[in-house]
Parts: sequence; structure tokens; C-alpha cells
Amino acid sequence: MPTSAPAHRFGETVLTVVDAAGAPLPDVAVTVAQTRHAFAFGNIGFDFVPLANGETDPVGTEDLAALYTDVFNTATLPFYWGRFEPERGKPDTGRLQQAARWFRERGVALKGHPEVIRGRRTICP
Repeated sequence: MPTSAPAHRFGETVLTVVDAAGAPLPDVAVTVAQTRHAFAFGNIGFDFVPLANGETDPVGTEDLAALYTDVFNTATLPFYWGRFEPERGKPDTGRLQQAARWFRERGVALKGHPEVIRGRRTICP
């Protein structure tokens, strides 16, 4: 273990590589690559809601999707009242549910970002 690395970032294990019958295979080269971790690293997913719903993408958001999911494992969806219910009594539930499915299909965890101010409606641009 490198002396400058925090101890909680490293661990040791004994690995035995076996063949299909379970017999140990000595001197086999093994490469280990981390593909996921428990640390949530995310960003807003607001811009991907139209893409996830098959809407026109004039700014090239589709090109950013692979880059986003390559870097981030968590996305925040917008539940600001003004966006979530642009017309009183007609919340945007279906589009946000579809966006949530779109992110989950790509292995991205989700969180909502609600904003409610008591006594008045908040309108976000």
C-alpha cells in the first residue's frame, strides 16, 4: 500500500483463480479494475429530461449523455414547483418519471431537488 494513500482506500485480499472444475490455476495474470464505488458523485440532470422523453435536441445534449454517465453516478432531477407544475393542477410527473427511468437504465442513482416556499409559488426560469 502506498504510504501517502489513506488507509480506508485500500484493502488486501487473497484471490484464487480456478478453472471450470474448481481446480486452482497457478501463475495466472489477473487484472482488477474498479467499475463502481459507493461514493455518490453527481450533477444536475435537468438538461436530460427532454432527451429522455424523445423530444427535439437542438443543442446536442445527446452527445453529452455518454460523457455524463462516464463521469457521474448520481443525477438530481428538478422538482422546483414552477417547472414541476407549469400549469396549475397539471404536474410534469410523466416526463420526470421517464427521465428517472432513463437515468436508472444507465446505472445512475437519482435524487430529487424540491423547492417549496410556504405561502407562495416559486417560479424558476
